[in-house]
Amino acid sequence: MQKYEPTRGRAATCITTAGLAALILLSGCGTQSRAAASPSPSRTAASPSAAATPSEAASTASYAASLTFTGGISATVNRAQAPQGGASNSCGNGTVDVDIVIKGRVWSLQASADTYRGPGQYKVGSGFSVMIHAPDDDLWFSTGGTATYNDDKSLSVDLTVTNLMVPGGPGSTAHISGSFGCA
Repeated sequence: MQKYEPTRGRAATCITTAGLAALILLSGCGTQSRAAASPSPSRTAASPSAAATPSEAASTASYAASLTFTGGISATVNRAQAPQGGASNSCGNGTVDVDIVIKGRVWSLQASADTYRGPGQYKVGSGFSVMIHAPDDDLWFSTGGTATYNDDKSLSVDLTVTNLMVPGGPGSTAHISGSFGCA
């Protein structure tokens, strides 16, 4: 068994990437979120087989997801909800922020086209990115693939994400395909 040992180059790359990821996450902090405008229940993890609670049913009415994760994240997601707990709540103009439930825990999924030009295909690394914040504080960032916007609030994706906390380690990449949106 080969021991994983980060090198100085990997550490510098990880720090740079993590800094860029933090900058992307903070870019939505200047606007008041819907969560700040009205009190909301605290973020709780639902069991995967449990029926939606009334507050969850209300928040999923205008949010949707049909996503398949393989690799370092393995899951099928069939619904989305409004971001909770002070998370970014952007929806529109090429930015789509949703919360999804994977294995009974809430994950934040944020997609953004830096310069949204209308419906069409956008490439990762050319003005489009996805950031996923896991409940264990791992950050996953898009490293390849494409997104096709149907409109400024919904898109289909076929992309690869990398765990910024364990770059190059076992299970550090995942593939995501499917669609999601907000309203």
